[in-house]
Amino acid sequence: MRRSKGSAWTGLGLASVQATTSGIIDVNGEKIPALRGNRLSDGAPLTVYPGEVPARLPGQAFWDKQGFQFEAFRPQVMDVDKPLPHIRLDAALEFLIGDKLR
Repeated sequence: MRRSKGSAWTGLGLASVQATTSGIIDVNGEKIPALRGNRLSDGAPLTVYPGEVPARLPGQAFWDKQGFQFEAFRPQVMDVDKPLPHIRLDAALEFLIGDKLR
């Protein structure tokens, strides 16, 4: 929990559909984290390095010159009798309506 101007807040990363899995790839003998999934446009398998998160928020000049290119991933294959893979939707629902379900 963090405080900002006297009010407490908590952040939670979430996704309604989990489209990738995490893994490790070997690049010239170095193990680095990667995301694996299937490209949305053609279904081709794709493994990508997601990049580094900077220690501090970059200034405006950084954002002006960056040529970000993000790949869209197809949702994972699922069984009809199993829930759709998601990322922390259960935690979000608990926060939003959990008290109503008790």
